Amino acid sequence: MHAASYRRIAAQADVPLGSTTYYFSDLETLIVNAFETLRDALEPRYADPVCKAQNPADVVDALVAATCGPTAPTFDDSGSSPLLSDDSARAVDALMWGWWSYRALHADRPLVCGVTD
Repeated sequence: MHAASYRRIAAQADVPLGSTTYYFSDLETLIVNAFETLRDALEPRYADPVCKAQNPADVVDALVAATCGPTAPTFDDSGSSPLLSDDSARAVDALMWGWWSYRALHADRPLVCGVTD
C-alpha cells in the first residue's frame, strides 16, 4: 500500500484525478473504501457455505472451495489489472481472507480496530 497514490489509482481506474480527491478526503479513506467494496462484493458469494457448515471439516471445505475451488474468484472477477507485487498481493490476500474467516466464524465477537497495533 505504500506505493498507492491518488494519481496511480485514478490512472488505473481511468477516472480524472480530481474525482479521486473530490470523493475521498484522504488516501486511506479511498483504500479502505476499495477494500470494503471488495468485501461487500465477495462476502455474499462465500458466507452462505460457511454459515451452513455443520462441523469444522465443513468450514475447512467451504474455505478451500472459496479459495481455490469452484467458487473461488478469478482474476476476471476483479475487473482490474494487477497493481501489487506478488508479495504485496499475497499479504493483502492473507489479511482479507483472515478477516473474512474470523468474521464468518465469530459474528458475535467483532474485531476491534487498533487491537493489533
